[in-house]
Amino acid sequence: MSDSDCLLISVMYVYEHRGKSYRQLLQCALKVSRDSVPHDVLEHPMEPENLDRLHELLPEHVRSLGPIVDVQNIFEIHDTTTTSQKAG
Repeated sequence: MSDSDCLLISVMYVYEHRGKSYRQLLQCALKVSRDSVPHDVLEHPMEPENLDRLHELLPEHVRSLGPIVDVQNIFEIHDTTTTSQKAG
């Protein structure tokens, strides 16, 4: 069993273009060590105080886009940038 949880975090990006306001849902996968946050944050991620904590963990370029609007647990995050295997 893993010592971390994988989350798919959705943020609402609101922007203006040519005088019109647009909204776009953007998602970021986040792997969180269970030891790095209180248990309640992962058990109840949509509680306001827990959303604030998860928002702090996002990379700055994602965090600056907008508020978290949804959090889902996902099975795994597979990072292919760290493997030396090449697709054949």
